[in-house]
Amino acid sequence: LIAPNMGVWFANILKRAEQNTNWLRSGRPFCFWLTGFFNPTGFLTANRQEVCRKHTKDSWALDDVVDSSEVLRQEREEVRKGPEE
Repeated sequence: LIAPNMGVWFANILKRAEQNTNWLRSGRPFCFWLTGFFNPTGFLTANRQEVCRKHTKDSWALDDVVDSSEVLRQEREEVRKGPEE
């Protein structure tokens, strides 16, 4: 994390804590602030692992699952449901 000053860095830490706290209190959010995770790569890998576990009967391999993203023309508060999978 590179921030121009301590104030920006601290504000970022507060936003990260808010995201994690909301997740714990309210359940999985419909969208995520990816750069707000301390380990975004680990988060993406965990998502792929979860998908593979859902498709155990189909023998999906972690190395074959591909992440995809869709940029929405919505603000975070406007998103009403998560992705299908």
